[in-house]
Amino acid sequence: MATPSESPAGSRHQGGELLAAISNRIVQLLRESTGRGPEKCRTFWAGNDVLLVQIQGGYSTAERTLAEAGHADEVHSSRRALQDSVAEQMQTLVEQEVGRPVVAFMSNSHLDPDMMIEVFVLGPDA
Repeated sequence: MATPSESPAGSRHQGGELLAAISNRIVQLLRESTGRGPEKCRTFWAGNDVLLVQIQGGYSTAERTLAEAGHADEVHSSRRALQDSVAEQMQTLVEQEVGRPVVAFMSNSHLDPDMMIEVFVLGPDA
């Protein structure tokens, strides 16, 4: 049986399994790209064409130390650069799981509480 990250396009997940598979793959991607995964990740539908991924607990000890020392702008800038670096991979994994193209992607982070949000706007069925 394929793991969520290996799920072939022909056997996509559905319903709650789909949302969990997206969350699991996002966590895996973040773990691989940052060396640390978030504590929580949940994916929600916001209407028929928008997926929201809420991520909690993803900042490193170094990022928190910098923010507490007054360098929050640098932490946000670094986090934006990281999110930009994995944006294409995130979009691809959502497209693979949902079977629809991502036509817009937005991402932002918040320091306290430690959260990130990823927004995927989907186009019509492929």
